[in-house]
Amino acid sequence: MQDFVKKYKSYFIILGLIVLVTGAFVPRNLDIKPLSKVFKGYFQGKVPVQHDIVEYQGASREVADYIESEDRTILWTNALFCGMPAQVISNPTKPILIRHLLFPTTPGVWSKIFLYVFCAFIMLLSFKVRPWLALVGAIGIGFATENFTIIAVGHNTKSIATAYLPLIIAGVQYLFRKKHLLGLTILSVGLGLQVYINHVQITYYAGFMVVLFFVFQLVNSIKKNAIKDFIVASSLALLGVVLALGANSLNILMLNEYAKESIRGASALTISKDNVAVSEDGQSGLTEDYVFSYSNGWSDIIATFIPNYSGGDSDKLGLYYGEIGSTSGPKYMGATIFVL
Repeated sequence: MQDFVKKYKSYFIILGLIVLVTGAFVPRNLDIKPLSKVFKGYFQGKVPVQHDIVEYQGASREVADYIESEDRTILWTNALFCGMPAQVISNPTKPILIRHLLFPTTPGVWSKIFLYVFCAFIMLLSFKVRPWLALVGAIGIGFATENFTIIAVGHNTKSIATAYLPLIIAGVQYLFRKKHLLGLTILSVGLGLQVYINHVQITYYAGFMVVLFFVFQLVNSIKKNAIKDFIVASSLALLGVVLALGANSLNILMLNEYAKESIRGASALTISKDNVAVSEDGQSGLTEDYVFSYSNGWSDIIATFIPNYSGGDSDKLGLYYGEIGSTSGPKYMGATIFVL
């Protein structure tokens, strides 16, 4: 036991520092009295008025009231449009155990900041970054300005899915470092939690990142004549994906059924498999303008590392002059991190 504590002493200290650093931003919201005494804080118990969350609370009210009164879930709600499946608005299933272990019932803002930093720390460790340097890097990643912007506007699922993304990368990296059990565990848990959060956009982006990572590893394996190791790591990664998707199969299957009836579920391809135009204008899915209405332009990309390059908060008249039609502000990540 003493050997274990001695071996991992620095990690326990770092974990405590992560709790303190992230908790310092919202101490009055935490039910941890020592933190409230040490950090007076700027928020003083206040919580952000998140526009999207206010809308969500209204849309999910019927579902919440039904569950509270009947003590059972409901799969349909009339609170939005002409009625729609309830799981698209509010997940009516009981939370899985692993979610409570890694995303406990804590004040929303603090738990998201903690996940940002903690998951980034795990990722940096997977790339053999020394623990204390990994802590500095994790704080830099976790406290990127954009991470707080999406919390402020109420993109809670996006923020949590983004926080879990480093776990996916860490799991894959550990697999290629031949730490197979550790890598498989982190990958399956990280991806499983991200899919459970149900922000498909971030999972989609994570897929691109992992594919590029695999291409790099394939080229590297060919150069080192280590194709066998690549196949083993890839097979275990596939197993991790299957486990993650299998754990969320109920939600995935229900969402797939609903997507066929949604305007966002149609194909954007102009020609069908029978070489027949899908529609008169050659398109049955969403228009290009609709799909990319919140996508960055070139000036917005530069604004990720140059503050105010495309202006500021769009809620203030005239401050934002980038290429996004409507946004809470440029997706600034932090110039210091790019320089370092």
